[in-house]
Amino acid sequence: MFLVGLLTDRFGCRPALLLVVALVSLFGATTSFTQSFEAFLAARFLTALGAIGVLVILTTFMMEIVGGHWTSVVGLGLEYFSALAWLTLGLLANFLRHWRHLLLVTSLPGLAIILLLMYFMPESPRWLMTVGRQEEAEKAVRKAATANRRVLPKGWTLEVEKKPLSQLDEKVSCLEMFRYDVLCKDKKSRTKSWHILFADTPSFVARR
Repeated sequence: MFLVGLLTDRFGCRPALLLVVALVSLFGATTSFTQSFEAFLAARFLTALGAIGVLVILTTFMMEIVGGHWTSVVGLGLEYFSALAWLTLGLLANFLRHWRHLLLVTSLPGLAIILLLMYFMPESPRWLMTVGRQEEAEKAVRKAATANRRVLPKGWTLEVEKKPLSQLDEKVSCLEMFRYDVLCKDKKSRTKSWHILFADTPSFVARR
């Protein structure tokens, strides 16, 4: 996830998402052709890296383009698509009985998703503002307003709240998140939650 965050900060949400979707699609399809257990594990590991990247980037992107109560609605809404995907996977498995066929069929649509993202997905206006590309950010917001039938005030412009990242005097690394007690406590609690989730899931499945 650190690598995904660095890619997103450096190049933006759009190219980073295209990359991880391509990773999921490519190595997901590759898994269906593996001939050894070691190759299978390697392909699945790379697929998982892309999958977690998709989740992180999509969540970041959606939170950056909405505001107010919509952050909760959109944040929860993403999980509904995840649940729908798992249900669809079960349905497909009823017709595609071989795991190789199932992996191939569920991986290749990622290529079509890449084309759709390239055409329809804008860059995050918030990210564009942080790197000093105000004109592109305003264009993206105006396009979104038109699509949602909203009228922006006359003479509307985005206000710059701080310097672009390229002009910051002090460079910040990912280690900054460990300097403050509040952030450290938050990460500690989140880490415990994930450990509990993954440690308890196998036992829950076994009991079922």
